[in-house]
Amino acid sequence: MAPDRQTLVERAHRREMRLHIILPFAGGLVLVLVGVVAVVLLPKRLQVSLVADWLLMICFLCPVALCLFPVAVGMAAAVAGLGVLHHKTGSGLARVERLTERALENTQGVTEKINQATVDLSVKFAFFDKLLGVFDNPALPSEKDEQDE
Repeated sequence: MAPDRQTLVERAHRREMRLHIILPFAGGLVLVLVGVVAVVLLPKRLQVSLVADWLLMICFLCPVALCLFPVAVGMAAAVAGLGVLHHKTGSGLARVERLTERALENTQGVTEKINQATVDLSVKFAFFDKLLGVFDNPALPSEKDEQDE
């Protein structure tokens, strides 16, 4: 008689539990117990320090390194990708830089022409400026002194 599907699933589940949960927990527990036994058997300060450092590495630093490994790989991949992106965008950015320089030169030329036209127009209408000054408010004597200085 063949075992039914439910018992096969339960057996597989128990086997996976033992393999992936109970066994690693028992291994970690054994490591901690070995450290505690070493501290009890080796009471000198230096020996206790060595065991404490060893347990720190096993219980804290190794898991941190394992958990952060994918992040470190991702950062390295991002840096490599940025290098590739930098090389690919170099020619486009150089083209934009040339266009910007041309636009700057054109703008400076147009601005110079506008400034020259404004100065020429101001010179032509300087006579009217003196005539229109008649309508200005008369300055107080103290303001006249300040203007003269």
